[in-house]
Amino acid sequence: SEDVPAVLDGSGRLLVVEDGELVARAPKDGQEIQRIELPFKADAVKVYSEGDQERIAVASGRELAVMDEEADEFSTVEVPEGGQVSLEGSDPLVTSEDQRAWVLEGTELRERIVPAGAEALAADDGALIAANGDEGKVWKITTSDPELPDPASIEAPKDYEVAGIPAANGS
Repeated sequence: SEDVPAVLDGSGRLLVVEDGELVARAPKDGQEIQRIELPFKADAVKVYSEGDQERIAVASGRELAVMDEEADEFSTVEVPEGGQVSLEGSDPLVTSEDQRAWVLEGTELRERIVPAGAEALAADDGALIAANGDEGKVWKITTSDPELPDPASIEAPKDYEVAGIPAANGS
C-alpha cells in the first residue's frame, strides 16, 4: 500500500491502492475481489455519486481518472493547464489560481467561475460551492454563466463575526 487511505465503496468493498493498481477487497477477510490498473501513480481515492450512479475517482495533484463502480477500467480526465485536483469535497474538484474551477460531469470537466474574492470549496453533483469567508457569503454555482447567482449569507450570532468558511459538504 502506498500510503493512500483505503475507502469503502457503495457495495461495501474496501478499495486499496497497491503497486499501481486499485484493488477491491472484502472488508471481512481482505480477499481480493477485483484489480484495476491505474493510469498514473494515485495519491487519493474517492467514492462519489453522480445522479444515482456510484463512481470512483483517483487523483494525484494535476491528474484525475474516474470510472463507474462496476466498471473495470478508469477513464482519464483532461485537466486544464495549471489545474489542481482535489478529492476533499463530496465530488472531484479542479481549481486554478485565476478564479476558475471545474466540476466533473461524467468524464468531462465543466467550467465554473469563482466569484471575485471567494474560494472554491467543493463540488457537489455538478455545482460548485464557493465562499468568501471574510464576508460570510456562500455561492452554489450550477452553470458556466458569468452572471453569478446571489450568494447565501452566513449570519454570525450577536457579538460574533464570521471568521472564515473553511469547507463545504454537499449543497
